[in-house]
Amino acid sequence: MCGSAPSNGKGIFILVKTSNPSSTQISEAVNNNDTVMNNLARFVNEKGISIVWKYGYSPIGAVVGATFPAEAKQLRQIMYNNFF
Repeated sequence: MCGSAPSNGKGIFILVKTSNPSSTQISEAVNNNDTVMNNLARFVNEKGISIVWKYGYSPIGAVVGATFPAEAKQLRQIMYNNFF
């Protein structure tokens, strides 16, 4: 999924939720009975669990807009071992 980045000591970031006010049109759209952002967050977490670096964090991070604190808190619960 993330190629050779982790094996070369590098990481990647996946866009989960932007800070743009209109981002809700995509991130909060429903797909598979849940929002796109929650599905992306679970994907980031699932892929990250298999690759854990020092201090328990994954080299797979997430871009999460800080202008939506309630969503950021919810996403932190899903992606507990990923950098934001």
